[in-house]
Amino acid sequence: MRGNPRLWAACAVVTLSLLALWGASRLKFDDKLRGVLASDDAEYAYLQTVFDDFGPDDNDCVFILRADDLFSNDALTTLRELVAALHKTEKVAAVQSLASVVAFDGFTPAPLLPELPASEAELARARARCVAHPLVAGQLLSSDASATPVIVRLAGNSLSALEMAPTIERLRDAARRATDGSAVEILLTGVPVVRVEIAETVSRDQLRYGPAGALVGLVLAIVLFRRPAAVFIIMFATFLGALWTLGAMGWAGENINALNNVISTLVLVIGFSDAVHLMYDFRAGRARGLAELPAATATLHHLAVPCLLTSLTTAIGFGSLGFASMRVIRRFGIAAAAGVALALIAVVATTTLLCGTRLGRYVDGSTRGIADANAREKLSSVADWIVRHARMITAVGILLTIVLTITALRIKPNSQLVESVPIHSESRRAVELGDRAFGGVLSIQVVVAWDESLTIDSPEVLAAIQSTQDVLERAPLVSYPASLLGLLDSLPAAMKGMPPSAALALVPSAIRNRFVRLDRRRALISAHVLDSGGAVYKPIFADIDRELAKLNTEHAGIRTRLTGTPVIAARNLIRMIRDLAISLASAALVIFMVITIALRSIRLGLISLLPNILPLALMAAVLVWLGRPLQIASVIIFSVALGLAVDDTIHFLSRFQRELRERACPHDAIRGTFSHIAPVLMTTTLVFLGGFGVVATSDIPPLRVFAGLACVAIGAALLGDLLLLPALLAVCYARRGQASRVRVRDRIGGSDLSRKK
Repeated sequence: MRGNPRLWAACAVVTLSLLALWGASRLKFDDKLRGVLASDDAEYAYLQTVFDDFGPDDNDCVFILRADDLFSNDALTTLRELVAALHKTEKVAAVQSLASVVAFDGFTPAPLLPELPASEAELARARARCVAHPLVAGQLLSSDASATPVIVRLAGNSLSALEMAPTIERLRDAARRATDGSAVEILLTGVPVVRVEIAETVSRDQLRYGPAGALVGLVLAIVLFRRPAAVFIIMFATFLGALWTLGAMGWAGENINALNNVISTLVLVIGFSDAVHLMYDFRAGRARGLAELPAATATLHHLAVPCLLTSLTTAIGFGSLGFASMRVIRRFGIAAAAGVALALIAVVATTTLLCGTRLGRYVDGSTRGIADANAREKLSSVADWIVRHARMITAVGILLTIVLTITALRIKPNSQLVESVPIHSESRRAVELGDRAFGGVLSIQVVVAWDESLTIDSPEVLAAIQSTQDVLERAPLVSYPASLLGLLDSLPAAMKGMPPSAALALVPSAIRNRFVRLDRRRALISAHVLDSGGAVYKPIFADIDRELAKLNTEHAGIRTRLTGTPVIAARNLIRMIRDLAISLASAALVIFMVITIALRSIRLGLISLLPNILPLALMAAVLVWLGRPLQIASVIIFSVALGLAVDDTIHFLSRFQRELRERACPHDAIRGTFSHIAPVLMTTTLVFLGGFGVVATSDIPPLRVFAGLACVAIGAALLGDLLLLPALLAVCYARRGQASRVRVRDRIGGSDLSRKK
C-alpha cells in the first residue's frame, strides 16, 4: 500500500464519501423568511425590535370570506363558526375579525354583530355600524361590504414551513367545517400559508421531476455512450461530487434554504460536464490502443489543467457573492464555490480511478455514434464551412450580441409574495382578492417613538401620529392606514374627553398593544399594500421616508420610521438581485483575466468574451420579451449559464492550443479541435436539455422560468462555442494561417525543384 498511490487515492475517496454521508444526514431544511431577509444593516435589526414590541407580521394567516350578502344570517353564522373553531385551534395565538370588534353604548361595550338569527332590520343596523366604525372600514370590511378578513396570528417566533404546516392544515379543516352547507367562500393566504404551499409544491416536484430528470439524463447517456460501464462511471462520479458538497454543508452546520437548495443541482450540472469531457478523452485513448491505466493517465495529463481552470473560473463566479451585503447571499456564494471545488476533486479522482481499473476495460474504446470516424469527418466539414464564412459569422454574432444586450438593459428586478406559488392555488386567488377588496393583504408599519420628555398625553405625540397617518393616506398604492387615533375614535363619547393614557387604561391590553406600547413610548401605524413587488413599491417607500424625515424635523423629541416585512423585502430582495447581478458582471471580468493568464494569451482571453456574453444577453432578452422581471431564480441561472459556457469555452480553447502546437496551420487546429470537442459539447447539451426540459413542466412558475432559461442558455452556449468561437479564432488567426500555408507551399516547391535538379 505504501507504494501504490492509486490505492491511497481510492481509500481517500471512500473515507471522504463516508464522512459526506454522515454530514449530509445532519442537513435540515430552513425556510424561515427572516433568515432569507436577514442582513447586517440597521433596518433589519430595527424590524426585530418592532416584532418584539408589537408581534411579528410574518406569522399572520389571513382568511378572506366572500359572499353576495355578507350581512346575512348564513354568512355571519359561517363567520362566527370559523372564529370559534380558530380560537380552539392549537398553536393559534390570536384571532382578529368582525366578530371581535365592539361598539359602545355609553360605557358598555357590545358586539358590532347582532345575535343570530337576526331580523333584516338588525342586519341592516349592523352593516351601518360596521361601515362607520373607524377600526372596521377598509380593515375588516371591504368598501362594498362583500368581503371580510379573519386574521390569525400563529404562536411562536420565526417559524419554519415544517413547523407551521400542521397548523395550516388545521386552519383549512376549520374553514371546511365552517363552510359546510354555506354559500360563503373562504380563501386562506398570508406569508405562512404561501411558504407552506411553496415547500409542499417543491417537495412534490422533487419527488416527480427529480427522478424523472435523472432518468432522462441516464437514458440519454446510455444512448450516447452505449456501454453501461461508461454511463456508471460518469453518473457515479457526478453524484459523488454532489454528495461531497451536501456533506460539507452538513459538517459546516449550513442548513438548506430556499436559495442554496439549488447548489446540489449546480454541482451535478458542472460535475457532469467535466465527467463527460474526461470520458471522451479516455475513450479516445482506448481507441488508440492504450490499456486502461495508461489511457486514464493520459486523460489526466490532457484534462487536469482545463478541468482545474473551469472549476476555478466557476468558483470565482460564485465566490464573488461572498462580498454581498446579505448573509444568505454570502453563504450561498461560499457554499457554491466550495461545492464546485469538491465536485472537481470527486469527478476527476473518481473518473480516472475507475477508468484505470478493470472497469475501464468495459468502457467502449471504439468510436461510434456522434464521435465515430464518419461523424468526425462530417464535423470537420462543418468546421471547414465555419472557417470559410468566419467573417460573416463573426459580424452576425457581434451584431446579434449588441442587439440582445441593448434589449437586456430594459430588464427590471422585482419580487412578489406569490411569485413562487402555483398559478391556480388558493393562496394566489386569496391575495388577488385581498388586493382588490382591501388594498392588499400585506401591511407596512410606521413606528412613532417619543423621548422621555413626552407622554402619550402630549399634544405633540398625537399630532405626530396624525401627520404620519396623513403621509400614508397620501402615498399611492397604500391603503387604509390604522393607528391609535382610530382606536381612540372608537371609544364611547364619554371617554373621548379623558386624557389618552386614562382612556387606554380601560382598553384590553390585547387590543391596545396592537397600536401603542406605553412602556416603550412607541405607537404603530399600519397600512395595506398590494402584492405588486419591491420594484413597484421601492420608490413609494422612498417618498414616504422623505416625508417622515420632514416630520422628524418638525416634531422635536419624536422620531418616525417606516418598517415592516414588505419594506425590508422590497429593499433587501432587490438588493439581493442587484448583488447577484453585480457579482455576475465582476465574475465575468475576473474569469476573462483568469483565462488570459492561464492560456497565456490576451488574444484568446478577448476571444472568449463574446461566446460567453451571447447566452447571458439572450436569456435577459427572453425575459424582456416575455414581460417577466429579473427574480432570484432567473439570476441564479445566469450564474449557471456563465459557468457552463465558460467551461465549454475553456475546453475548446485548451484543445485549440494543444492542436496548434501539433499543427502548423490554425485552420487545421480549428478543424481538429472542432471534431474532438463538438461531440462532447453536443452530448452534455442533449443531457442538460433533457433534464431541464422535465423541470420546465413544474407547477412552480420560478422553476419553469429557471428550467426554460437554462434550456435557452445551454442552446445558446452550444452555438456560441461551436459556431461563433471557431469563427472568431479563424478571423483572429487568419494571417498566421495564410503564412503557414505559404511556408508549406514553399517547402513543397523547394522539394520539387531539388528533384528536378
